[in-house]
Amino acid sequence: MFGRVTFYPTLLYNVFMNRVSTRRWFDRIDDNCVLGALPFRSITSELITQEKVKGVVSMNEDFELKFWVTTPEEWQRLGVKFLQLNTADIL
Repeated sequence: MFGRVTFYPTLLYNVFMNRVSTRRWFDRIDDNCVLGALPFRSITSELITQEKVKGVVSMNEDFELKFWVTTPEEWQRLGVKFLQLNTADIL
């Protein structure tokens, strides 16, 4: 329950920090791996065209994927494999 209450304020803070600081929403770790935050629809095409993403492993809870993010069905239509491993973030 605490995770649900804190999710949106934390998300808003992170979006703000991404805009006003050098904090990046995602980073390339090596030739095969990009590590990032919530995959918003607004960056989906960049992830596919520039970063060449072919698969997404989401460590988000279901409620975190309700709004603003690319759905599993959308990933599939775009030719990207999607796996969600439902993981509690803040307990």
